[in-house]
Parts: sequence; C-alpha cells; structure tokens
Amino acid sequence: MLGAAGDRRDRHVQAVIEADHRPAGLISRRRPLDRLLRSGARILVVQAPAGFGKTVLLQQYADTCKSRGDRVAWVRVDAQAYDPGPFLEMLASTLAGGDFPARERTGPRSVPELIELLNAPGRRTLLVLDNFEHAMSPAIDSLFAQLLRELPRSVQLCIGTRVLPSRRLVALQVTGDTEVIDEAALAFSPGETFEFFQGSPGLQPAQVAEIHAWTNGWPVALQCVRLCLSRGRMRRAEAVADRGITRELIDFLTTEVLENLDPALRDFLLEICLPERLNAELVEHLTGRPDSAEALQAIENAGLFLSPLGPRSDWVRFHNLFRRCLLARLQRDLSDREIAQRHVDVANWLIDQGRQEDAVEHLLAAGRSEAAAALLDGIINQFVVREQLELIERFVDRIPDDVLLRFRSLTAAAIIAYGFRRYFERANSLVEQLHAVVGGDPESPEQAELNFAHLFMLAAQDRFEELNELAERTWAQTTDEDAFKRGVCLNAQSIWLAGQGRFEEVQQRLELARSLHEKSGHYMGLAYCEAIHSMVLSSQGRIPEAGHRLANAMQVIERGAVGGVSGGSVLAAYLAEHAYENNDLDQAAQLLDDFGALIEQHGVVDPLATSLLVGARIARAQGDFAEMESIIDRMAYLGFRHSTPRLVGYARAESIRHATLVGDLDLAQERLDRWRAEQPAFFSDKLMFHAGEAEACHITEWRLMIAQGDHVHARGRLAPASREARSARRIRRLLKLRVLTAMSLNASGRVPEAQRALLEALDLGLAGGMLRSLLDEQQPLIRLLRELYNNLQSQPELPEQDGLKPYLVRLLRAAGESLDLPQASVLPQGPDEVVMPLEPLTEKERRVLTCVARGLSNRDAADRLCVSTNTIKWHLRNVFEKLGITNRVQAVAVARHLGLIE
Repeated sequence: MLGAAGDRRDRHVQAVIEADHRPAGLISRRRPLDRLLRSGARILVVQAPAGFGKTVLLQQYADTCKSRGDRVAWVRVDAQAYDPGPFLEMLASTLAGGDFPARERTGPRSVPELIELLNAPGRRTLLVLDNFEHAMSPAIDSLFAQLLRELPRSVQLCIGTRVLPSRRLVALQVTGDTEVIDEAALAFSPGETFEFFQGSPGLQPAQVAEIHAWTNGWPVALQCVRLCLSRGRMRRAEAVADRGITRELIDFLTTEVLENLDPALRDFLLEICLPERLNAELVEHLTGRPDSAEALQAIENAGLFLSPLGPRSDWVRFHNLFRRCLLARLQRDLSDREIAQRHVDVANWLIDQGRQEDAVEHLLAAGRSEAAAALLDGIINQFVVREQLELIERFVDRIPDDVLLRFRSLTAAAIIAYGFRRYFERANSLVEQLHAVVGGDPESPEQAELNFAHLFMLAAQDRFEELNELAERTWAQTTDEDAFKRGVCLNAQSIWLAGQGRFEEVQQRLELARSLHEKSGHYMGLAYCEAIHSMVLSSQGRIPEAGHRLANAMQVIERGAVGGVSGGSVLAAYLAEHAYENNDLDQAAQLLDDFGALIEQHGVVDPLATSLLVGARIARAQGDFAEMESIIDRMAYLGFRHSTPRLVGYARAESIRHATLVGDLDLAQERLDRWRAEQPAFFSDKLMFHAGEAEACHITEWRLMIAQGDHVHARGRLAPASREARSARRIRRLLKLRVLTAMSLNASGRVPEAQRALLEALDLGLAGGMLRSLLDEQQPLIRLLRELYNNLQSQPELPEQDGLKPYLVRLLRAAGESLDLPQASVLPQGPDEVVMPLEPLTEKERRVLTCVARGLSNRDAADRLCVSTNTIKWHLRNVFEKLGITNRVQAVAVARHLGLIE
C-alpha cells in the first residue's frame, strides 16, 4: 500500500460516501440530446476527441429512450475487440440479458444470432456502441457491414467514437441514413458552462464567461478548471484551457489534480488503477475494503474521471488520460518489481474468475512471459478455431522466442497466424527455430504439431507441391481423434488435386473433410472445404450448383461462426464471382465491398486473385478503366510483396486482355513479351487453378493471336486445348476455348463452322448458367451472337433451338442490344410451349416466389419468412437461374404458367 493508506484514507473516503451527491459537473446536455431525439436517422454517431463528454451524452440519450419504453443495449467496445469473436461476444452477451430474451449459447456468436436478439417487432431497440474507435480492423469492418445491412428497422444504432473508423459510416452519412454529432455540437454552450459552475463559491458571471472563452466549452478543460477553482488556483487553470489533449494537460492532471488530492484518497486511487476495468469485487481484492462498491461510487461522484462501462454495468473505468497520470505516479512511487507483483496479483484474481485472456495481459505487463505463455498454451486452440489471428499475433509478439518455443501448441498457433496473415518472414523464422528444437524425429508429437502449422503457411505462400507432400505426412502422424488436423490435411490435398484436374478424387476427399470439420466445429476449414468444392463444380461448368453450395455454406458460416472471419471471406470471393458470372454486378460489388479488405489480409492466393479479377472486370464493365487498372496494379503489387508469382501472372494476363479488347495490340504484345521474360515458368505450369484456368493459362495469349489475325496458329493451339479440356471435363475452360475458336473461324470467313463452334459453346453456357464468360469477349462475340440469333429462324432442324433462343435473348439484352422481340420470345405463352425449370424449386424458393407474387419487397418478404434480406436475394437468384429468366415479373409469370405457385 502507498502512503498513509490506513484509517486516515478510510475516513476520507467514507466522508465522500456520506456526502452522497451526484457526480460533479453532471448536467443535462439539452442541445445535443434534443438533436438526437429529433433525428430520424437509423444510425447516430457521436464523434469527438477525448474529453468531450460522448459517454455522458450517450447515457442521457439511452436513459431517455428507456423511459419511453424502448429496449436499450449498451456495449462499451474495449481494446480487445479487434477480432470478430470478442466483438460479437460483447454484443451478444449484452443482448442476452435484461430486456432481451435469454438464449442458450450453442457455439460462437454470429451476426444472425445478434439480429435475432435485436429483432423485436412492435418495439423499438436502441443499440449503443461506445468507444467504437477500438473496432478498427478489416475483420470488424466486414462484420460491421453485415450488421448494417441486416439491421432490423426497429433498431437504432448509436455509436460513440473518437474517430470514424469505418468508411461505411461516412458513406451512410451522405445518404442520410447516418447523423453525426461532432465536437462542435458537444462543446458546452455558455448556458451549460454557467450551469456547470453553479455552486462554485465566489465565482462571478463575468468570470464564468471568461472561463468559457478560454476553453471554448471543452468539457474536460472545464472539469480541470473546476478542480483548480476548488483549491483556489484560478491562474493555473488558464494554462490548460483550449490546448487539447497535450502534454500540458497531462502534467496539469498530475500536478494540479492528483498531487492536491487528500493523500489517503490518492493512495486508494493508486491501489486500484492498474486494471483497465474495475468492479467492486476486484477493488475489494486489491484493497481489502468491504465497502468497495460505495468507494467507487464516491470517486465517480467526486468528479475524478471514473465512469461505468454502460448503464447498469457493474464495471467501471478511469478516463484514459487520468489513468495515465495515475500509472505515471505509480511508476514514480513503486519499483518495477512491486508493480510487476501487482500485475501478477490482478492476473491471479482474473484467472480465478475464468478471465484467462485478460490475465495474460497482466502477466505480460509483469514480465512473466513464461507464465503468460503457459496460460495461453492451454487456451490457444480456441483462438485458432475461432480465427482470432490478430489476437494470437498480438500476444505472441510480446513473448520472447526462447520462451515461445517451449510451448508447442502456442508456437504452432503463432506460425498459423503469421502465415495466414502473410507475415512469412516471421513465420519461417519460427518454423526454422522449431525444427532445430524438435530435431529430426518424424514420429515425434512435436514434429506433427510443426508440420500441421506449416501446412497453413505453405497454403498461404501458394507452394502446392510441398503442401500436398506435407499434408500426406501430417495425415500419417495424426489419429482419428484429430478431426481438426485431418480435415485441414484433406483440404490441402484437395487443392493440389483440383489444380491437376483430378476432380473425382477431390470430391471423395472433400466429403470426408466436410464431416471432420463439422465434428471439430472448425468453420474456417469447412469454408475452405466448400470453396474448393465450388471451384471444382465451376470448372465442370456446374455454375448453379456451385452457387447453391456457396450460398448454403455462407449461411452455415454466418450462423455458426463469427461473421466476417476469413472463412466467410473466402466464400465471399467465389460468391462474388458467381454473381458476376450471372451479370449481377451490384451483388458482386457488394460482396467485394463487404469482404475485400479481409480477403486481402487472409487466405490463399486463389480467392484473393478471384476477388481482384472480379473487381477489375466490374470496373471495366462500368467503363471505369482507371479503377480497373488500379486494381490490376494492386494485384501485381501484392504478388511481388508476398512473393506469390501466380498473383503477378494473373495481373499480367488481365492487363494484356484489356489492351487486346480495346484494340491496342502493340501494347498487348509488348506486355505479353515482358510477361514471358519475367515468368517463363508460368507458361509451363501444369497446375491449373480456378482464377486462371479460363483466362491466364494461355487463353490470354491465344485471344491476342486472334486479334492480330494469326488464326492458323491460334486455332492450332485452341484445338488440342479444347480436346484436353473436354477430356478433363473442364467445361468452364472449354466454353471459353470454343468461343475463341468461333471468333477466329468467323473472322476467317468460315461462318458455318464458326456458328457450329458457337452453338457448342452456347450449349455449354446454357447448361452451366454462364453469361459473363461470353459477354466479356465484347463486340466480336456480340456480333456473332446477333447473327446466330437472326439465323435461328431459318434452322428449325437444330435440336438446341427451343432452349437456345431464350438464352440468346438473355445474352443479347445483357449486352445492351436492342431487340424488338415479342414477349413470347422469352416467356412460354401456351401449353405446348412450356419449358420446365432446369431444376425443381425447393419449398423455400416457392415460399419466396409466393411473397414476390403478392407484391412484397425483399425486406417485407424477409420479415414475413423470418429470414434475412440476403437469404431472400439468394433464393430469388436461384429461382431466376432455374427458370432461365432475369427479373421478378418474369419469375412470377413463368411460375404461374408452370403451376409452381397459385
């Protein structure tokens, strides 16, 4: 204990308790409060630097909402909320009590679970997120995007933050969905300043006006002045007025506030300042005071910068500025050893309370890295499963390597985190050091743990040959009880097999992998499993089936795990491409906007390349060539930065493709020659992955040959490539090859052969539901499609004609062609012209279609069926694909004609 911390301290604190007055300087913020109450925005943001009373205003607004019957949930975002798991845990735990229905937790928190807790038809809900500036990571940004999109209309979101950490809030402010209360609105008015200083002895109105002018109404400066005046130190108060959060203010708090406190009270504050958050039980543990709750209330009432974490919360915290002053004084008065012991004391209490993660912070602060590592080693696997990679990284960065390497699970988790976040140098260093420690025994458990961690790094580095070999060895080192590890091994093997086109073997492994991931509850592994499966289906031209699997997997991931994690982001990359292939550019762009930053931060090359290519294609389709080139440049930059040649190659191919399509053939050839010189291995690589199989793997080069008029050489390459693709059942690639063949033949004047090649491509495209694979070839192909459509009427013998004509119309209309066609050309009109769906509609799809037929919007249909609007969109997209149409009106007409709905 510091100073005279005995009876004298107790008497002083007790005297403050008995005074029982409200917190010093607490006044009603009528102007900003009235603005909040009058606002019709669904999202309110209270944004200002520290010391502007954001939390006080939010509490007053929440109390007012509560008094009029609203449900209120208050979450104070803390510094540990940089991963989706802790962030959602805070929100869901808050919503699971009080006015909100209790739910039995069956797994990690998720956005759908949060939305279900928030949704209370007929009753308004206020969700307050205070200290939101802590939520500044790509993962939280993705999660926040989902939350904003799914937020029920009965919910108002109120955010307190020092900065606007999410560009989404800025964008929403422009649309009118968000209203921002800034520091100008939070500064005290002259009237509020007069109210604040009521009761200050001997202070005249003119002096109050002068103080207001000094401070410009800055609340924390006014509080400092008030504390000075209570000790008769008016002149010193002028020194901190209107300076902002500066060293002068911190010095002021130390010398003019802390030093002038009663020694007993100051000692009490120093005893309890070490933990970032406090409650009565922790304070009693630290000080031995049985009246700790009353003592905390006394400190708050005295205006000493202590505030609750939220309404009705048992936890409180000091304002960060004041806590810094307390900690600085603590370091002056105590030795490092004594402070470390206090950290250990706090850590032990937290461990007893089951708060191991918080305890690790204090053990590390105490310099007890070995104790922290031992504690982490026991809980680290849950961080891996929940994909809290940033948390893992933040902890292990503070543990010396010689200590870290003694704990195999922790070291393995560190390698996984560094590897998957593409910090390869650090990950490789740990792998090498662990190899040296473990030795060469391939049968040792330590070697198995190392091999497993190394799998993640090899996948992130795109080293597939090594990945497959290591996956086989790691599988042999595991048992049936290692469901998590074996599932990851199967994923790794499947990626390599998919690159070789051995699709049947891939599907066999993925079926087993899926069951293992479900058994272990590893959603990231499950997401990659489904992503690999969708890659195989897409390669085989089974685009609708791939889309269904991706959508279903996304729903499982969003409901079973935290939204916005890397597992969800890898699915989003392929879902965006699926939406783009179906010419739904808005949906594709939305997915990339939600998950793009997270895709870039995590994962393997293929989903990253896929997302960037889709983004570039969308920009090009919208005529924004500057944005397209920026995305291509970023792809190349990331490839060089992370030493992933495939990413660089895809960027080179896309830039050549663009130059070819705009007719700058000299530039295209120059880029191709430079690409060949830079990456000769790229042109001989036998592995063919999703992002490049229909473009970068030679097709870019052959398109340029056709544009240059070198048709003989082009078709000489296209013919064997088509045979190989057909033999390997790479239908997506075969379609592109047949399209290029048709274009070459047509340009050579061999029109009948060109139309036969195009008919084969269209047959593949119709069966696979592909649009952009054809449309992206632009005018040369569009002209050929138009000619084919005009000739179809004179070729009634073509068996493909019945199904082909609506498909051709859809392609031409999507290309912007003006077709003066009767409705009968698109929709069946009579019983003899009925075209049954490509696949039967599910019961859920029928229900959604019925809602659409009744004129309900997506939001209304979602409310009626108790699902999210995203779910409604996915079902509608599936319906459109199955019925071969493009909009809601056509869907209802066809469904009624076929008797699918009443």
